[in-house]
Amino acid sequence: MNWQKELEARLADDPRLERKKSRSLGSDAFFFDGKEIANFPRAEAVSLKMGAAGIFAMGPKTAEDCVLEVGAEWILIRLECEDDLSFTQELLERIFRGKKNVRLPKGKQTRSGKTGGSKATKAFSDAEALKALREFKAPDQD
Repeated sequence: MNWQKELEARLADDPRLERKKSRSLGSDAFFFDGKEIANFPRAEAVSLKMGAAGIFAMGPKTAEDCVLEVGAEWILIRLECEDDLSFTQELLERIFRGKKNVRLPKGKQTRSGKTGGSKATKAFSDAEALKALREFKAPDQD
């Protein structure tokens, strides 16, 4: 099954979303309240604009196996199975609920362009370390 096409069809059926050309990619994207929140930068992957606060609020969920990359504003999710689609739709629902349920990290300047050292960056680093530890296989010892 083509999971990307399946997600695109589900998003196209959602009345809260509008399908237009991506401002950055030139391909199709989905907009919520006039802002681009989902696009498809590569095959079998979707990029969601969560914002720094939304990504911070995800906490350890950024270490999920289907999460390919996390940036300051966007999260890239692979689309290879129904679980990946469910995870993506769960994140979209967080976006739809709006900022009322998103905690901003204390002192976080989301528009300053500063990187590193923030609680959000540390939380992401911790999540990456946990994911690496989960995937670690100890060598056989005789």
